Amino acid sequence: MILEDFQRRVAQRLAVLPVSGTLDANDADVIQGAYENLLAELGEHNLAWWNADEAVPDIYADCLIGMTAAMIVDDFTIPEPRRSQLIVQCAFGLPNVSMNERRLRSLTRAGPSTDSVEREYF
Repeated sequence: MILEDFQRRVAQRLAVLPVSGTLDANDADVIQGAYENLLAELGEHNLAWWNADEAVPDIYADCLIGMTAAMIVDDFTIPEPRRSQLIVQCAFGLPNVSMNERRLRSLTRAGPSTDSVEREYF
């Protein structure tokens, strides 16, 4: 997923951008900064290995959209209870692991298969 689409989806997840709306440049900068910080933190835990200026791997995009949105709920003054819901469901590094973190860890644990397996059919 290209970064512009990723940033739009984060803004839509925060409900600050309608589906057909245009993302403000300042908002895009806030989202990109949060994404860069998130990738640095995920990299320390061996959960991300790509650069923040590269396309977001599609398999991880949904998890990262939620995690990035959870990081910046206060920057966009998201009201309660939406603010708390995003944090609990999506944030990385909470004492109680969020659904998004659990999913990201399971995806990275599985990893892409590079083995060529010859199947036998009976």
